[in-house]
Amino acid sequence: MSLNSDATVALIGASMKDESGLVDSGVVYLYTRSGGTWTYQRKLLSFIRETGDQSGYNTALNAKGDIALISTIGNRFENTTQAGAVHFYADLTKRPELL
Repeated sequence: MSLNSDATVALIGASMKDESGLVDSGVVYLYTRSGGTWTYQRKLLSFIRETGDQSGYNTALNAKGDIALISTIGNRFENTTQAGAVHFYADLTKRPELL
């Protein structure tokens, strides 16, 4: 889980979640807070998803809460199993088409 500096944006990783029929592909949930109320915004999925990716194993937000880094530990790279990857999301709260 990650929070921005004023605790108004949160990323919650569920790296073992089965998503779209893919076992342990993982997902990250984006929430925002206004006053004392947290509101679900959307889920962030890896650009290329496979079984066992475990997206959301680690998450990071910048201080403003509009840029995120999300790791996957099971991604394949050049036929290497569990090479891992980090996905970069810019303008998190303003540009949902990137998600």
